Amino acid sequence: MHEGILLSFLSALSFGINDFLNKRLLKLGLDEGFVLWVRFPIATLILTPFAIANFQISQKLIAYSLIWLPLEVIAGILFMRALKYLPLGIGVGIYSLMPLFSALFEAIFLGQSPGSLGYAGILLIILGAILLGGGIDRGANLRPVIDMLMASAIYGFNVVIGKMSVLESSGLFFSWYYSLLMSFGTLIFVRGFKKVSFSYQTLSVGFLFALGEVFYNLALSLSMSAYVSAIERTSFLIATLLGWVFLKERVIRVLPAGLLMFIGSLLIGLD
Repeated sequence: MHEGILLSFLSALSFGINDFLNKRLLKLGLDEGFVLWVRFPIATLILTPFAIANFQISQKLIAYSLIWLPLEVIAGILFMRALKYLPLGIGVGIYSLMPLFSALFEAIFLGQSPGSLGYAGILLIILGAILLGGGIDRGANLRPVIDMLMASAIYGFNVVIGKMSVLESSGLFFSWYYSLLMSFGTLIFVRGFKKVSFSYQTLSVGFLFALGEVFYNLALSLSMSAYVSAIERTSFLIATLLGWVFLKERVIRVLPAGLLMFIGSLLIGLD
């Protein structure tokens, strides 16, 4: 369990920096479909040697893919569309509701429920999200908020299917397999290849995503998916602080919410 918690925090670090780079690329005017897609082929290339050494595929893994792949593509598009219009801190903060959904779906499909500290941690994450909602300006367009909530719910469901897929194969192989399928699944949403940009920032997105995926999927094989997804949401703090430093976004109203979420994640780790 402790190894899974550590890997979850390493995943959060990778994904937090990755979320910041996503927002930065979107602010530079890059198409959200391209920003979503570009990480996958880069990650696939990076992870190919590990996939060859850990090749494990089965009929169950393919069957699970038919469930999570279309949902993952839809969630990815909703996430990027919301992130394009929401401040970074608010966008990834709303996304921090995902552990609530993953805990619900894990209890339904895997029969695994958190302990008392785990429930307390999830509750703090929810309270943080509610507090964060108070930071949304009155009269603001709620469409991006709804998109991010929908993405959180879909990702929460897919975390459970992803855990079943990892247990059917391995963390290293599934990281490659996931990136490969998503490379093709999200390609149709890339518009105007003449306007895309392959720079050190886009390459960094791919590298950090590959790193985060490996840590995340290895953690799933060692811990409950609700715990892994909750701790991985500490990436919210990392992304928010980076947005404050480099994008000059306001953080006063989102940091208290982030602190509640962070404490909630620690409680889950202690459960």
